[in-house]
Amino acid sequence: MKQEHIMKQEYIMDALNHVDENMIEEAAKARMYAMENGEQVIKKDTAKHREKGILKAAIAACICTAVIAGVCFLEDQNIDDLLGTGNDLPILDISRGGISSGMGDDGLNSGKAGIAEVDNGNPWRPEKQLETLPAFKNSGYYPHGGPASGLTEDEMEAKIYSAAEALDLKIVKIERVEDTDNYKGYDDEKEYSQYDGLIALKGYAEDVIIQVERNGNIFISTVASEPGEETRKKGILKLPQEWAAQVSYMTDSAVTEEQANELIDYLSCQCSDLLGFSDPQKITYVETDLTGTGHWQFQIYDKDQDYIQTLLNYNFKRADFYIEDGWLIHIRINDYLSVIEKAGDYPLITIEEAEEKLLTGEYNSISGNTSIDKEDVEKVELCYSTGIEDYLIPYYQFYVNEPYEGLKEGVKHYKICLVPAIEDRYISERDMS
Repeated sequence: MKQEHIMKQEYIMDALNHVDENMIEEAAKARMYAMENGEQVIKKDTAKHREKGILKAAIAACICTAVIAGVCFLEDQNIDDLLGTGNDLPILDISRGGISSGMGDDGLNSGKAGIAEVDNGNPWRPEKQLETLPAFKNSGYYPHGGPASGLTEDEMEAKIYSAAEALDLKIVKIERVEDTDNYKGYDDEKEYSQYDGLIALKGYAEDVIIQVERNGNIFISTVASEPGEETRKKGILKLPQEWAAQVSYMTDSAVTEEQANELIDYLSCQCSDLLGFSDPQKITYVETDLTGTGHWQFQIYDKDQDYIQTLLNYNFKRADFYIEDGWLIHIRINDYLSVIEKAGDYPLITIEEAEEKLLTGEYNSISGNTSIDKEDVEKVELCYSTGIEDYLIPYYQFYVNEPYEGLKEGVKHYKICLVPAIEDRYISERDMS
């Protein structure tokens, strides 16, 4: 028997178990009154339970008949809608979101057969066939896009000192980063009444800056040299000699795959206290620009025993490392999970349903909506938006092969198309463009 039919039977039995006893009692009294004034008189103390049993069976039969008939005629109707269950989830406003996940138009190295051959480390697997995934209220931002609650000033300062200790640095100055210009004009509005305009804190440790934003993200970089000033420290961490002579951004022509794997192992070890991951998953892959030059990407996220939590860690709590001239020059650690609030677990559409939406133009893209042929769709993966929209939700991200003027011969260009992975009934009307 199909699962959906089993569930419908469970709903029917549940309805029968909730027959109102008071209703049965009133029905019994009415019938007793009729009998006393008609053909026979039934004493209450001897007939009460028998009459209730007969009436309950009759009423239950009516309910059963009605429910079964309803199921037969409304076979395609969602049972949650019929019974009023599952509707306590808030409707998600993503009108300003969907294209801020950090993804955009991209090229592909000619050494690969296609984007499907590039492993970017995403742990999502379609064979898992997830039925629900959580959506999150983006509590780190107000609806207009300005930073709002998120981390407190004390929490941001604590993160700065913790990061400095992990990197063996000494903080000499803390500086506030404020959004006073954007904040003006919102003073009288209730939702901004407690907002002081604070966006982030910057901690200065000699030649290194540690910036913590209210949305939980941490940026660690070196202080830029002033014009005419002697060159400052070139990076956060000097790499071993075997990487010291590599060119800017570690291009694929300068670094082999074996070297890249060795380097991410080294970074994971050196930054273990900074990251605090229990089961670090190391990612290396080449991202190719439109000129055909490939740049190595180095990322680490924390794997969890729970599959869904692993997906969330990959999307919301991941570290990126940037290399130049033998130095680690920049670290970015996303930590949205420290501030976002779970809105609920939402039903998902299937990949096939998402592709149908894609082909009918129901998608978001930085480059706008155009007609898409199915044969041009080369890859799909599931990812979360991580921008300033009101809600952060999962999307199916499609890679569509698209001609692009000025491409180097052998390089493919892909249009990135995002289709909300959550069922339409939970998403407010939006402009797909």
